[in-house]
Amino acid sequence: MKVSALISKLSELDPDAEVLLLSGPADISGADELRRVEQQDEWRCEIHFRDDGLSQSLYAPSSFGQSMGFDKEYVRTVNGPVVLLAAYNANLDYVYVDDFASNGGTLGQERLDGEILRNRREMLEDGRLISRESLLHLLDITPEQLDILVGQGRIFAVIIDGASYYPSIFANPRVNAERLQSICRLLQPISDTCKLDFLLSAWGHLGGRRPIEMLDDEKDYRRVRQSAAVRVQESTRTFVKIFQGCHASLPQAEPVYTAAADIDPRRPLWSRARATLSEFGYQYPYAPYPSSSLFTAFVEMHFEGTSDGALEGAVCVHRDDHTWRILAVWPAVSSEMNEPILCEEQDVVSVAMCAFERLKKLSAS
Repeated sequence: MKVSALISKLSELDPDAEVLLLSGPADISGADELRRVEQQDEWRCEIHFRDDGLSQSLYAPSSFGQSMGFDKEYVRTVNGPVVLLAAYNANLDYVYVDDFASNGGTLGQERLDGEILRNRREMLEDGRLISRESLLHLLDITPEQLDILVGQGRIFAVIIDGASYYPSIFANPRVNAERLQSICRLLQPISDTCKLDFLLSAWGHLGGRRPIEMLDDEKDYRRVRQSAAVRVQESTRTFVKIFQGCHASLPQAEPVYTAAADIDPRRPLWSRARATLSEFGYQYPYAPYPSSSLFTAFVEMHFEGTSDGALEGAVCVHRDDHTWRILAVWPAVSSEMNEPILCEEQDVVSVAMCAFERLKKLSAS
């Protein structure tokens, strides 16, 4: 139907009537309120002529390329604008590509980010996420009280288009609020999106159940707490970044060496740092490693779904004549530094490993 024909039909109807959208397979109970009307300029219509003399039209954005099974002998293509009517934002934000071969063969970060955003918008539309005002009203608390709960990690928000929205489970009277908030505190190191995924997803190790459904029974609740602790542990990675010179804070310059490894976060700091350099899952550059007579090694903890790491410690090492010494360390392990360390090698990785080993022993004494 053309826009002109649609306008002609609508002009004859009650202007105050609500417009409902009925999708192809739905019965009358599946009608939804029309919420969005948008024109799309870069669309293509493929007209597939069939053996029975009839034809079928397939519409898709021009960027999708040709449909699967495209036969140029029996298919004609027309490009032009279309007007899309939708009951939900997600109907327009998400386009199904199963029937079409994309022009691009790679799944870029931009497309992945768009997929995540569309998923969040769907959660907003189906009520899994609600506004701050709605949560305040449902919980009957003040904005200040909510800010305290968020600051304690008991409640969290998910950002959509620059605005904060809260999981509706926090206002669900069927959910044990105290235990839910306790689980959220356990999950605090990981990103808010990962927290929500953990709470609402069915997990095989929990018998195919969702954590949000297991908060009433004491035994189930303990299992969820154990699972949450493991989830955080599996989401952590220790980084060691080495910079030339002595630095009190993380420099903006590029490190001369970086290593990262999935080490149990319960291990002591310097033991974990030492293991990161010897059991690395990632390192750059590869051997031979750079050398420096004065450098600082920073230790960071990174969590899944977060871009910034949490600084845990640092050590500055320098070579005095032919002896390597620990010039400064944070957090402090003794009242005085200038601690000598034995290291036969001269590259920063080998020396840093010896420094971490020495700090591990000093911390244990």
